[in-house]
Amino acid sequence: LRHVGEVVAALAADGLAVDVVGGVGPTDLPPAPGLAVHGFVADPGPLLARADVAVAAAGSTVYSLCHHGVPSVVIAFHDNQAPIAR
Repeated sequence: LRHVGEVVAALAADGLAVDVVGGVGPTDLPPAPGLAVHGFVADPGPLLARADVAVAAAGSTVYSLCHHGVPSVVIAFHDNQAPIAR
């Protein structure tokens, strides 16, 4: 979670709007201008459709990112995610 906070702070400092989806709740990250924390979202499609870029774990979300054509930085946090990240 620390790394998520660092990335969000850096993006917000540049004036970018940031949507954080999954794995966190509204109290897990410090407030920042342009930050929206959604936590778990049953249908992330609308958020992905408006995204300019994504930073994501190399799990099943990657398939949705591809479906919506979102350029992504994908990080393998577990060994089973490495093939997806490649």
